[in-house]
Amino acid sequence: TTSKKTYTVKGLEERTTYKFKVRAYHKLNGITYGAFSGEFSVKTAIADVTNFKLSESKTTTYTLSWDANPSVAGFQLAQYDNTDAEWKVVKFGDSVTTTETSYTVSDLKDGGYAKYRIRTFIKDGAKNTYGNWSAALVGGTLPKAPTGLRLAANTDNGVSITWDYFDGAAGYEVY
Repeated sequence: TTSKKTYTVKGLEERTTYKFKVRAYHKLNGITYGAFSGEFSVKTAIADVTNFKLSESKTTTYTLSWDANPSVAGFQLAQYDNTDAEWKVVKFGDSVTTTETSYTVSDLKDGGYAKYRIRTFIKDGAKNTYGNWSAALVGGTLPKAPTGLRLAANTDNGVSITWDYFDGAAGYEVY
């Protein structure tokens, strides 16, 4: 029962057909119901990828991971290409069926990173049906340790220190 003209049903099974109908009512001397609407049939979507995360980061590699989903044919992983300003599929293309749940990016320089998103897909006869893209996730290597730490200035109530800059650092923490 709702007083609005929309209603959301949660907890349904994925890729399952459900039928709905609606009727109005009013409260005059008790509840009086009107006639039902026509029946509406809808199939729920493919389950989206869950737990998409950066699971490991090292100096020249990083690994993205996500939860397995045995009800899909596989996953499609895309990386954002800054040069072309578009998403490009890098793993698990349209014809690949897989249950892999991780992707390792290797041979990178210190501080390297990229943006990724992932979605599920199923085979519907000769074509693929896709789930929703995940939120974008940034994966990256660990930045290297700063070098050349040295004194820049020394006064009676403080000191300034400096170190060598390297490409790939977004910032520094000083302890």
